[in-house]
Amino acid sequence: MRGPIPGGVLETQVAPRLMSPKTDDPQSRVSHSTFPFLSLSPELRNRTYDMSFCMPGQLQLASRPTFAHARKRRDGSVQKAADSVLSLLAVNRQIHDEAVGLFYHRNTFVFEHSMRLHAFMQSAGPRRHAFVCNLILHYDSFKRAGVDIADLTFPLLRQLSGLQNLEVIMHGELGHKIVKAFRWQPRCSIDGANPGLIPGIKYLSDLRGIRDIKLRCSILEAKHEDALNHTAFPDFSADSEHACAIKLAAALDHFNAALRKAQEGKVSQELLQDNKWHTRDIFPALV
Repeated sequence: MRGPIPGGVLETQVAPRLMSPKTDDPQSRVSHSTFPFLSLSPELRNRTYDMSFCMPGQLQLASRPTFAHARKRRDGSVQKAADSVLSLLAVNRQIHDEAVGLFYHRNTFVFEHSMRLHAFMQSAGPRRHAFVCNLILHYDSFKRAGVDIADLTFPLLRQLSGLQNLEVIMHGELGHKIVKAFRWQPRCSIDGANPGLIPGIKYLSDLRGIRDIKLRCSILEAKHEDALNHTAFPDFSADSEHACAIKLAAALDHFNAALRKAQEGKVSQELLQDNKWHTRDIFPALV
């Protein structure tokens, strides 16, 4: 009986395949078949989008854009592209149109600097503006050419027509205004701590239809907490720092109540005037 022809197909191609050891490479078991995702019912697709795009916690926008593909560094190494579920939005137009609104509507976006909000408003476009529902803005203020950036930032919020929950967090704009009346005396004053006179804040009264709106100050919250936990509470002298912190925290609560009323078109203009209402024993009645 004749064997395989030396150097023939059986010896050079068929035999190596039959005789080679089997490997357990996971990549070899990967199916390359497609899945008809768009043929699923709209309910199932929406459920998939909900699980993919609704993030736990809060989302902070990147300080610079990520890249969608690997790229080579100067030293020759390869930097892997950042994994992002948002890449799914680029699969095709239908998935993008179905899912983009859910992504912006269901998540809470955090802007740690007003310029981040300006950049978002410039790049996102009116359609995405309308989807934003939950927003946290960290307050900052600086002047250029006589214009305060806060006076330009807060009017932008009116373009977010779907906004339902807004939280503005200040870092000392109120708390640091609990000052000593005279440097050589322990008496404190909050005369200059009217929330309505902080740059940009008055524009929050121009917003409409927001379900939950709140202005906070982290430094004031810390001082208020210290006062409540002090052994002498509530027996403070009226001009002590602890008493001023409690008074100013109550004034901020009153101002927040006015902001909620303003969402219905009922604006308490008296709280936006330089009349030291926040120092009174009885705050002005809301409209």
